[in-house]
Amino acid sequence: GNRISLEMLLNTFSGDAQWIRDISSTSEFTAGIQPMLQLNNNFGSRVIVPNATLAENGIFGYWRKSWNHLVFESGLRFDLKSITAFETSDFTFAEDDAAGKNLLFLSPNGSAGIAYQYAGHFTAKLNVSSGYRAPNLAELYSNGLHEGTLRWEIGDAQMKSENNINAEASVIYETKVFSGSASAYHNQFFNYIYLNPTGEKYYGFDIYRYVQKDAYLQGGELTLDVSPVRIPLDFSAGYSLIRAKTSDDEYLPFIPSDKIGGSLKLNLMEDKHPGETFITLGADYYFSQDRVGQFETP
Repeated sequence: GNRISLEMLLNTFSGDAQWIRDISSTSEFTAGIQPMLQLNNNFGSRVIVPNATLAENGIFGYWRKSWNHLVFESGLRFDLKSITAFETSDFTFAEDDAAGKNLLFLSPNGSAGIAYQYAGHFTAKLNVSSGYRAPNLAELYSNGLHEGTLRWEIGDAQMKSENNINAEASVIYETKVFSGSASAYHNQFFNYIYLNPTGEKYYGFDIYRYVQKDAYLQGGELTLDVSPVRIPLDFSAGYSLIRAKTSDDEYLPFIPSDKIGGSLKLNLMEDKHPGETFITLGADYYFSQDRVGQFETP
């Protein structure tokens, strides 16, 4: 109809101000503020998310202290976000009272971590933190066909903010010739937001809905890297896995399978131009994924 199909203009205005203070030779404190304003406007003939104004602000404080082989870090942050969607031509809200309603999301969060370093080669880290994410426009207001994936997606304007508590640990050993690491994490989510297939169809398109449930994601990673001193070869390999379930003991959708990857790198002209010219051969192996969400296939 002589109009561009999808055309959106998103203006973003953001700021970041920080104050950093050395309390002592081994201690540092940082405070800051991070405001942002976003304006989303549609001009195309097809509208997948409405015109909206998003405003948010975060204030935080961070402290770092070191003792010999130990480094301790901690921080606190408070976030506030406001989202208002407006009546938009060529768009129908899934809920009658969603347009013009101001949604407020606020959350305090914190983190604490410690790292132990020994002999310049060995490092162990432990960190516990909380997080927060307000739902975005697609998760709140989607009501139509997603052109890129050919899914009919429907949002939920009643969504709450997504919060989480994450614990992670890692061990790293590193020399000039060899380096290896192992890490593991457990991420507990409250009101986890995800796109869920419904098993229904609309004009031949699969219907997906954005939903919320408590859930957890946990996993780990192993890495290895060998770089011989007198041979211009570098070998690296890694293994990663993730497990994810809802509070109803159902597998989450769109979770990748376990993966092993490796590469062999041959450095050319290493004497004259180190690291500039090289040939790399790599391969990835993906395990079968039979831990699938409802209406997904292995």
